[in-house]
Parts: sequence; structure tokens; C-alpha cells
Amino acid sequence: MKKLACFIMFILIGCAGPSSQISRMDSSQLKSVPDQQLLRAIKSPSARNLTLLTEAKRRGWLTDREINLINNEKIGIGMSEQALIYSWGKPHKINKSVGSYGTHKQYVHGCYSQYSRPTYVYVKNGSVTGWQN
Repeated sequence: MKKLACFIMFILIGCAGPSSQISRMDSSQLKSVPDQQLLRAIKSPSARNLTLLTEAKRRGWLTDREINLINNEKIGIGMSEQALIYSWGKPHKINKSVGSYGTHKQYVHGCYSQYSRPTYVYVKNGSVTGWQN
């Protein structure tokens, strides 16, 4: 009976999904999580928390300023393209141009109905340079 109970717990914990499991880990446990799994957990707003973001900072992926912006669902000039995605999620559309001057992207956020006005976020070589509504 004890083996059956352990098996059921194993199944239930496995069904919760890796992101939700990772979001419940403490900082010492997160150190052993592979990069790809941690990145998936951070991208999931429902699983993301300060402990995950702090681990991302420890790995050199985010700054304190970016963590603060992400927690408040805001963006800022100079933040990384990855931090933009963590903060606002996937955009509706990305327009990209590449030239001798580098790579420029225009992220289009908030185009969800005919009545909503999109926000255009401009990214140059991986950093946010501005935005407009």
C-alpha cells in the first residue's frame, strides 16, 4: 500500500508540470536546474517568482533593475530583449530589419481587438531603445 501511495504522489507531482515544480524550489535547489528548464519557468508568468528571477540574476541573465521592471510588468530603456519578453510576454508581432547598422526589431504588443491600441517597442542589437503607443 505504501508503494502505491508513493507511486500516486510521483504521478501527481509529475503532472503539475516542470515550471510549477521549479517555482516551488528554494534558491539552493534552483542552482542545479538546467538553463533551459529555468528559462521555461521564467517565461511562465504563473510560475515566475522573485526566487526564480534572483537565480536568473545569479546566472548573469538579468540585472536588479530588470527584475524590478519585470515584477511590475513594466519596461525600460536599456533592458534586454529577454527581460522585455519576461515582463510583457510574447508580442503579437515582431518586425525585424538587419543591416550594416545592426539588427533592429519592432515588437508589437497589445493588438488584441479592433479597439485596442498597440504599443510598439523598439529593440536594437538586443536592448530596448524606446517605445510608443
